[in-house]
Amino acid sequence: MTSYGWPGNVRELKNCIERAVVLGDGEVIQPADLPHNICKGGKVIPAPLESLEHTEANYIIRVLRQTGWNKSDAAKILSITRQTLDNKISKYKIKR
Repeated sequence: MTSYGWPGNVRELKNCIERAVVLGDGEVIQPADLPHNICKGGKVIPAPLESLEHTEANYIIRVLRQTGWNKSDAAKILSITRQTLDNKISKYKIKR
């Protein structure tokens, strides 16, 4: 990350870290969680954007995994009601 030029400055760094946190699998950000061009210090090549629904579904799955699929705990982390979480699980066809 230190060899990358960060042409977008702080905003680009912030977005990169937020993306890695949301889409990463572990509790620690790994190089695999970062865009390939940043790991290699190369030129920015934007990744295709995902839909908001796809991003939300992935985040819900990640939180459910972190809570051992405890929906009540996941709903608290997501700051939504348990019923809203159930609705989103159904909407996105999320399965354990």
